[in-house]
Amino acid sequence: MTATDPLIAKLAEIVGATHVSSAPTDIDAFAGLAPFAVAWPGSPPEVAGVLKSCRDSGVAVAVAGRGTRLARHWPVPNGRPCVALDTRRMTNILDVDELSLTVLSQTGIMVRHLEEALNRQRLTLGPYPVEIQSSTLGGVLAAPPPTAHSPLTGYLADACLALSVAHADGSAVQTRLAPRRATGPDIARLYLGSRGGLGVITTAVMRVHRLFEEVQALVFAFPGLLEAVTGIREVMARGVRPARVRLLGAGLAAQEIGETGVALQAACLVVLGGPASLVHRQHCLVDELLGRVGAMELSQAVASRWWQQRSTPVDQPAARLAVVGARLRYSQLPEALGALPELLRRHHATVWLEEFDQHGANLWLASRRAESRKEALAAGLLDLGVDPIRPSFPPLMEELRAALDPSGTLVVMEN
Repeated sequence: MTATDPLIAKLAEIVGATHVSSAPTDIDAFAGLAPFAVAWPGSPPEVAGVLKSCRDSGVAVAVAGRGTRLARHWPVPNGRPCVALDTRRMTNILDVDELSLTVLSQTGIMVRHLEEALNRQRLTLGPYPVEIQSSTLGGVLAAPPPTAHSPLTGYLADACLALSVAHADGSAVQTRLAPRRATGPDIARLYLGSRGGLGVITTAVMRVHRLFEEVQALVFAFPGLLEAVTGIREVMARGVRPARVRLLGAGLAAQEIGETGVALQAACLVVLGGPASLVHRQHCLVDELLGRVGAMELSQAVASRWWQQRSTPVDQPAARLAVVGARLRYSQLPEALGALPELLRRHHATVWLEEFDQHGANLWLASRRAESRKEALAAGLLDLGVDPIRPSFPPLMEELRAALDPSGTLVVMEN
């Protein structure tokens, strides 16, 4: 009998004997963590029970959903023994309110499966990048990716209206779904982006939208990135809110779009959605505004092919790239884009811009070369005078974590 056997027996009482394992095949799935057991809770009370039992035993808990970080290093403090808490049994959609346009769901569900279920009721979370659909809902709320954004609906994390969280001591909090002015501070914001350090998000109420009556994808070729940014800025300033905007430099444009018969210095995908009459009027205005900066609209066949590629979920993960990004205001972009060609050549990198809003956009760089690691690309951005996007854990969060989890039971997601 090992020292951990009593805890494994206790976990079996909480989640069921078939939902706890210390088999090598299950342990090996969490390569960077090397837990002595894996637990699969199926409800918020079971999550709370697992956390409390582990805390009382002095054991750390690392939360995993879809497994996007399973093979990476897990920073378990003090080298303590650890249990992996896998949320993939928590996939129930508890309520869909078609009048208020909300959905209440457990957070172990894949975003893709939640979206498919909503689509059957003519609803959607929003026109977000397909890349996030392989993550769990809890994962994108605990560590919101900066790419989970649409110019039309904003950031996915901002669509979270209420949630429930299990703390390390087994207690739970559930924020109220009510107007902010009626409840004071929005406590849910404390947990969104906390990377699991304050508690495990178990359920969430998300704002949803009705499916578009019509979706139209447009592709424009531009003389350069600066002209494209100027055009998109004017489109946003005139009140047009595309469902998606994706702007590519020459190298990535050739990879994604393929042969068009046109030399592409920069290319932009603009997706419009909404009532058919509105989409038509927006198309005319986008054509006019982008045409003023030298844009040429490519064929609908090219646009449809590219949008199909960017909106179709894939089961296989994409090749890992060294990717860094920076959030830039429109006033910063001309200088940054002017200095960009040398950085791209040095690291054999590609560039694109997404997450456009009224104030600016995210600029992204990617390289496949092993020597062009993420740190090198980030240093290149710093040389351009811009700060790379780095997920942070603010000092206030450390203070809250010290109060909610003084024993450090929960393993914080790494950056």
